[in-house]
Amino acid sequence: ELYNAADAGEEAGFVAEKISKLQEEGLALQDMAVLFRSGFHSYKLEIELASRGINFEKRGGLKLTESAHIKDLLSYFRILVNDHDNLSWNRILLLLDKVGPKTAEKILAAIRSTDEPFAALARYPAAPGWRKGISQLAAMFQALNDPALAPVEQFEIISEYYQPVFERIYYDDYPKRSRDIEQLKTIIAEYDSLAAFVDDTALDPPESVITEDNSDRLVLSTVHSAKGLEWDTVFIISLAEGKFPVSQALPGEQLEEERRLLYVAATRAKRQLYMTYPREVMSVDRQFSRARLSPFLAQIPAGLYMSSGRSLSRVKGFTDNSNSYSFSRGRRGGRSMSAASISKDSKKLRDTSTIAKGHAVQHPFFGRGTVDKVTGDRTVEVVFDRHGRKSLHLDYAKLELAK
Repeated sequence: ELYNAADAGEEAGFVAEKISKLQEEGLALQDMAVLFRSGFHSYKLEIELASRGINFEKRGGLKLTESAHIKDLLSYFRILVNDHDNLSWNRILLLLDKVGPKTAEKILAAIRSTDEPFAALARYPAAPGWRKGISQLAAMFQALNDPALAPVEQFEIISEYYQPVFERIYYDDYPKRSRDIEQLKTIIAEYDSLAAFVDDTALDPPESVITEDNSDRLVLSTVHSAKGLEWDTVFIISLAEGKFPVSQALPGEQLEEERRLLYVAATRAKRQLYMTYPREVMSVDRQFSRARLSPFLAQIPAGLYMSSGRSLSRVKGFTDNSNSYSFSRGRRGGRSMSAASISKDSKKLRDTSTIAKGHAVQHPFFGRGTVDKVTGDRTVEVVFDRHGRKSLHLDYAKLELAK
């Protein structure tokens, strides 16, 4: 099945929901895998899987919340939500130059002894060698003390403070790590509530309770790390131009290598293959831009699948009503793809003329929710019962009025 989601959030929701259903039907998590071109492509899905309690392991890259620099940033956010989070305080204090465990414990003791930890930090009698670091940290928290700031605006303030710390601590590879920070910024841009963001990124168990066992786990893996392996069911995500193939791939041998990688990914599936891509991507300033379908998918030969009235090679962006195409995988043995199914739903909302704040709506993956804001002719913000707040475009969201 080739599924084109409205955005990365819906893409993650589709994959997680499908995995849950396959589990209910008796398929073990260890018999499924989600593959992607680059490790950071799975970050949104990791948060979605964790929120549903779906156990997974990641190969070919760290989980979003496993990277040291991401843990650093998340600690600042967690303190904003809970200013007596001792573990987070200890982590960020140890990031200060010339502050070791003993000094950090003394500062933490002063913070714990008051109901105003930020004020206690600002007036702490720091030694001249690290007084500047304490002052800068206190000034950052003071700047964040504005309830009107959106989470992404808070991220900007924290990031500006953290950048010199980041470059000092991770001096040998900080340019490479910077990409993870940009991805985190993209993720937080989708949140209106800092508490919701912190909750979603705090769903992994503490490191101290993670053990090596034989429990049933879904595999998340880069394509390179999946070579030579097979699973009953495989999902390939982020099949958009610029992601797969990567934007740096030049015409010629580099592009052909990307095509071979997609072939490797597709042939990891023994029985079922799902491929997904988002039609739109959100930038860090919360603006949507259209994502183009990977050219590799548009070039699938017609003989490898059956279509319902249109050829996959003619589908440039799966616009308007073309939301889901299904086909099983073909392998070197010559198994052909099954008929494509194109779902059209005449009941879905096309514009905001028939809905208003407070209306109950239904989404195929996020479930039931309530309209909180009508933000344009075709855009709304909905608070879903299970998945929180989502910004949706009615051209793509397949949203219906709830019965």
